Amino acid sequence: MTALSVLIIGLALFQQPVKETAGWVPHRIEDLKYPRLANYALVQGTVRVEITVTETGAVRDTKAIQGHPLLANAALENVKRWTFRKNERPNSSTDANPTILTYVFKLEGLTPEAPTQSFVFEYPGTVTITSEAMCASHVPCRRDPSYRPTPSKTEQPNQAAATDR
Repeated sequence: MTALSVLIIGLALFQQPVKETAGWVPHRIEDLKYPRLANYALVQGTVRVEITVTETGAVRDTKAIQGHPLLANAALENVKRWTFRKNERPNSSTDANPTILTYVFKLEGLTPEAPTQSFVFEYPGTVTITSEAMCASHVPCRRDPSYRPTPSKTEQPNQAAATDR
């Protein structure tokens, strides 16, 4: 056995077992509109939020652990208005372990008017907010339905790796 395989086996033994079900289930979910400034700036991406729930089901602590600040602030404010109930399944635990929610913000299409938006929650913890991108009043709008805004720099794949060959 190599030293690397011994290290991997040793780390696996010390890991916490993965819980089969979450201890908390969303009871009341509040809708979220795409943040206006993020929409104008064409910012989209994923935000991961860590929350701690009190015994009564209220959100006690929130922390963004990944994502653009414009999107993260909206996600944090949104999840603070949610309430949860205890999961009745046998393997669930409502101890103080934080729960992770993933917010996915997507821009599709372009509009000079009020954008069409959607909010979808998928159990156990993914929220998808989709919106048409807003045109600034001084920028001509393209009404091509196949148009997709370019992702922000943090969302674009690494082009340098492909050109180094």
